Amino acid sequence: MRIIGNATQLMLEAAQIRLGSRVLDIAAGTGDQSLMAAQVVGSAGYVLSTDISSSMIKVATEVIRQEGLTNVETKVMDAQNIDLVPDSFDSAISRHGLMFIPDLQKALTRINRVLRTGGKFAALVWSKAENNPVLGLPISIFYRYTGIPLPKPGSPGVFALSDPYALSDAFRSAGFHEVRVQAVPHVHRASSAEEFVSARANATSGPLGEAFSWLSEADRKKAKLEIVQALRKFDGDNGFEGPGESLLVVGSK
Repeated sequence: MRIIGNATQLMLEAAQIRLGSRVLDIAAGTGDQSLMAAQVVGSAGYVLSTDISSSMIKVATEVIRQEGLTNVETKVMDAQNIDLVPDSFDSAISRHGLMFIPDLQKALTRINRVLRTGGKFAALVWSKAENNPVLGLPISIFYRYTGIPLPKPGSPGVFALSDPYALSDAFRSAGFHEVRVQAVPHVHRASSAEEFVSARANATSGPLGEAFSWLSEADRKKAKLEIVQALRKFDGDNGFEGPGESLLVVGSK
């Protein structure tokens, strides 16, 4: 949230989430943006937090329980096969999840179907790799260690939706109108490049945390050293400040 809290807030505003709104969160992960939406909609509103990963939903469910929220529900759900009542949500959101959906067009069409007329769908996706070196540089190193080829254009992956024109076209093809895309910059901060990489190496989620889990213990150590070296150029007097950028896309039903 320190990194993308502002971008998340912009997403909620773009989705026109208000007091009493019914909100669908797609590819919600552990759901902190679902909690933000729940605070906005209040007790008269409702948020359904969904993800294909049962382990992610388990974490989200526990966090919601600890927060004592009664206006949020969780559900394991594939975005490509949303089985919800048509025209039943005022808004939909998705934060850094759309890029990993194999059949994006099918998912967008299903999301459009469950929104009421005039409803908004707002989503954040990662911009181009060159605008996100703290992700792009490590990922290129990971692919070299694993031997897995880089995803082909159009295939699911961190930067799969980094072309704003293709992203807009996908939304329009699914039936959304008044589609707009804007770049949202952010800065990844830490005391040093080493601290930044160490935190990601020990994480259980996020693109870098998952990538580290693919490697053997020996390769994890080697890759970590190499990534730290690659990112040291972002160390400065104020610590580590790695540039990043998301695209915020919003469309109306």
